[in-house]
Amino acid sequence: MTACLPTRGSSCAVGLNLYGAGCHSISLISRLAVGTGLIFKLSACCYGRIAPRSGLAPFDGIDVGAGIMDEDHRGCISVLIINHSETTFNVSVGDRIVQLICERILYPTVEEASTMSSNV
Repeated sequence: MTACLPTRGSSCAVGLNLYGAGCHSISLISRLAVGTGLIFKLSACCYGRIAPRSGLAPFDGIDVGAGIMDEDHRGCISVLIINHSETTFNVSVGDRIVQLICERILYPTVEEASTMSSNV
């Protein structure tokens, strides 16, 4: 596997491009976990959201699944690529496959209500 450091497409890009670290063929109407070769730690009170690349989603029918990376995630990052098209989608080493968007977390307190409000 060959990992590539995440990059920004422009200075104002919200997401970081993540790259495939191996060669894969994703058959039509199927899915495959594709490794990035990356291991990293997110900042405190942040989580990572894996999002489809805007260049692949509408034109090639490529989407992502299982797109949340918790603050305490450790280990190599793989992404679930879903091929909704009717042709095989090929990933080569160094291909941009998804975006990583880092977002702040709020940890709400969950409490059981003693009565149901009629305004719901």
